Amino acid sequence: MKPILINGWHFEQEEYYKSWSEGILLTASIETSNICNLACSYCFREEKNVVSKKRLNNELTLEESLKLIDDLAQLGVRCINIAGAGEPLLDPHLPAMLERIFSYNIIPLIATNGSCINDFWINKFKETGASVMIKVNSFDSRKQDLMVNRKNYSKIRDMALNKLISAGFNKLEEGVVTRLSINSLVSRETIYEIPEIFEFCRNNNIMPCMETFIPAGKTRDWSENEVGKMEFLDLARSIKMRDISRNIFYDRLWPYLGGVPCTQNGKSSMFIDIRGDVFDCPAGRRKYGNIRDSSIEEIFGKVKASETNYCFGCPIRDSFGKM
Repeated sequence: MKPILINGWHFEQEEYYKSWSEGILLTASIETSNICNLACSYCFREEKNVVSKKRLNNELTLEESLKLIDDLAQLGVRCINIAGAGEPLLDPHLPAMLERIFSYNIIPLIATNGSCINDFWINKFKETGASVMIKVNSFDSRKQDLMVNRKNYSKIRDMALNKLISAGFNKLEEGVVTRLSINSLVSRETIYEIPEIFEFCRNNNIMPCMETFIPAGKTRDWSENEVGKMEFLDLARSIKMRDISRNIFYDRLWPYLGGVPCTQNGKSSMFIDIRGDVFDCPAGRRKYGNIRDSSIEEIFGKVKASETNYCFGCPIRDSFGKM
C-alpha cells in the first residue's frame, strides 16, 4: 500500500513531469497577510529578533490576490497551497480567496497553526473542498507553548485538531488520500516525540509532514537545535520499518518522513509571496520577478528556463549546514 497523502499533494510523479514538459504549472504556493498571533522561534517567514508579526508595507490587495488566482488557473494549476506569511485565518481576505480557488475546481490547501479554527472555518473548508495542514510540534503543552511563545496555545490547537477529525477531514478517498495533515518540526527539542506524533497520524488517517528547519528567516543559519540530514535519515529508516509492518511501502526518506515527497522547487510549482515576489519555493533565495511588473506566465517561463525538474528531494536543505 502507498503512504497516505493529503489531497493536493497526491499527484503522481509522472503528472509533475508531464506538466513540466507541457508548460503547465501543476501546483503553486501563495500567501495571506504577514499578521500572526504566535511568535515561533523557528519561523522561516520572519527575521531573527522579531517578536511580533505585523502587516507588511505593500502587501497584495484582495483584488491582486484574486487576479493572481485567476492567472494561476489559466496556467493549469490544480492545487494552491496557502502557507503564511502569517496565520492565514487572521486575514479577512481568506474566505474570498478560498471561494475564488474553488470556483476553478482547484484544491486549496491551508497551512494553519490551528488557533483560530471554529465552526465558521470548518464550514468554509468544507464548502470550498479545502485540505488542512495543522502545526503539531509536540503534544507536551509546556514545550509546544514555549516553541510558539504563547501560553495555552497547545490546548486551543488540540481542540482544533479534534474538530477537524470530528468533521471528517481525515476520511480517506480512494484509499490513500486524506484532507488532513500534521506538520511537525524535527529538531533537538522534538526528535524523541516525533515517532509518537507519527503513530498518531497513521492511526488517524492523517498525512505526516515532518521536516527539519527550512533554511530561511529565523532558521536561515545553522543552530544547535538543528537535526542534520544523516540523523534525520536514521529516524526515517526507523519510521520506514514501522510502516513496512503496516504494509505501507515507499523508497523516499528525505526531505519528509513517511515517504512524503516535496512538491515544489522545480517540480512544476512556484511560490508567490504576499508582496508579489516569485520564487521556486518558500525557502527559495532566487527571485524570478514580481507579479506587479510581469505576468505569471512570463515569470513561469523564467523558472522553467533556469530550473531542472528536481527529483522530489530538497536541494536547498541539501546545501545547508551540517549534513
